[in-house]
Amino acid sequence: MSNIEIINTGKGVPTLKINNRLIHSGIDPIREAQKITESISGYKIYIVFGLGLGYHIKAILEKLNPLAVIVIENESVIEVFKNTNNIYDERLKIFSTKEKDKIINFLEEFITIKTISNIKFFYLNSIYPLYESEYKEVENNIKTFLEYFFQSLFTEIEFSVLWHKNAILNIYNINKALSYAIEGDVVLIGAGPSLTKNIELIKRLSKTTPIICVDTALKPLIYSGIIPDMIVSLDSQIHNYNDFLGINAKILEKTILAFDITSYNKIPEKFDNLLIFKTENILKEFFEIFEERIKIEEVLPGGSVSASALSLIYKLGARSITLIGHDFEYNKITHSVSTPSYLKMLFTSDKKDTLYDKFNRIITKRGKRDLFMKNLKKWFEEFIENYKIEVYHIGSENRLKNAKYVIDREIEGRIYSFKKIPKDLNFIKYKLNTLYKKLDDIRCSENLEDFNRKIETLDEITKNFINKILIKQFLYLERKDYNPLLFLGGVFGVIDRIKRAIKISMGKL
Repeated sequence: MSNIEIINTGKGVPTLKINNRLIHSGIDPIREAQKITESISGYKIYIVFGLGLGYHIKAILEKLNPLAVIVIENESVIEVFKNTNNIYDERLKIFSTKEKDKIINFLEEFITIKTISNIKFFYLNSIYPLYESEYKEVENNIKTFLEYFFQSLFTEIEFSVLWHKNAILNIYNINKALSYAIEGDVVLIGAGPSLTKNIELIKRLSKTTPIICVDTALKPLIYSGIIPDMIVSLDSQIHNYNDFLGINAKILEKTILAFDITSYNKIPEKFDNLLIFKTENILKEFFEIFEERIKIEEVLPGGSVSASALSLIYKLGARSITLIGHDFEYNKITHSVSTPSYLKMLFTSDKKDTLYDKFNRIITKRGKRDLFMKNLKKWFEEFIENYKIEVYHIGSENRLKNAKYVIDREIEGRIYSFKKIPKDLNFIKYKLNTLYKKLDDIRCSENLEDFNRKIETLDEITKNFINKILIKQFLYLERKDYNPLLFLGGVFGVIDRIKRAIKISMGKL
């Protein structure tokens, strides 16, 4: 319990003492606050550890003009601040160190593409040692969130146009796809190095249990004589096509392709049996155009096809999931033998630059358990904990928490298919055609002013869609030295790609 005192200073304003330690100057805390905030200007959001009586907070708000000041403090100090506070500013958000979830929820709502690179962490050094363990726990939470948020945002900036283009081209499959449900247990195969060591186990399990694999694990299974019951595909880029290239069409006829609607659009054409899903919060603005008439299965965002597959299998009703080939680390190779990644390295290796030398360079550069793998493993562990599903993690020494490492019972299951209620294709075509005309009008903008005027006249749903497909271009507008002609050139290039996709899709519907 902290011993907190408020004492007067020579300047007639109060200062704070905690456990006999002065938190602000005992002479002139206002001047001190102005001095310690002089070197931190230029940021839009300040995350401050240590509130005290708020002199430094007032200086930040008045001198630095931020969008928000987020303060983390011990509950007892917050109570003292409330009783002496003379700061009334809606930009100030104060959280106790016990409100970790509230802090993250606020950041999720508040931080945008325009502010993610303008965040400053500030520490009130006089109080920090007193509550260091509390502060550190919150700080680590915030930094983990920002790391995920930045990764997600960076991915969206790079892939937003491709996601929307593929979704438009894949939408003609909407009535071809079926609904599926799982009864009992399933086996989920990843493409990690341990996959090939467990082929015989997978063969035995396949006699009673559905085998579901991620797309990169398909070829090792096929080459071993195992035809999976379902393949999960997520990647929107063309190189994902290599996972299916060269596989006999009759084999693909026997299995189900579960694919994200943003996946590379040529892959579903190879399959008769389709399940369409989408990642939560991706393409939300695009689907709003169709007035919620197009609803497909949603999976949690995990940044990996393995994470999407786990979420999808859970939603389809699996009782338990056995994970094989999910290593969350690199050993001597990064992917299982026979995967496209392995074959690519094999074909480019020779006596001077051997296969294992190539893999060793990658592993040395990334680290045995790189940041992506660590985050993915943590995602899996949190999923198991939150959803209380029984998981067996087989074949990997880097074991998941809350999983079992030996299959301790007979596992068996089935996958059922159901016909879905057909979607109104005429309505979909009408909405796509309307969107095409609006994009065409924007494409004819004479200059930046004309572009801005046309954007402002759009309905809210279309405007939100435009903001998503032009996210990279709007980020460029934030630069002080942006060129309007270069901006419009980028805008027109994106619109041309989306218009072409719409034209092709309407021809297939």
